[in-house]
Amino acid sequence: MMRAMKWDYLIFTSTQEATDPELANSLGQLGADGWELASVTFEVHADDNGDYFERNYFFKRPLADDVPPPA
Repeated sequence: MMRAMKWDYLIFTSTQEATDPELANSLGQLGADGWELASVTFEVHADDNGDYFERNYFFKRPLADDVPPPA
């Protein structure tokens, strides 16, 4: 019987513009570290300075002790 995969999760929150190179570098580094982007949510918030945007990036990767050995 195949056992269920176990996952590690990470939520990365950013208020940077989606086109910001620094954001692209941060997301790219997460990918290089083995994190897979699973979902993104987008929220608009209002404060005394006006509206601002927040994105939540949800990542997952197999738990280190659950990674199958190389073939």
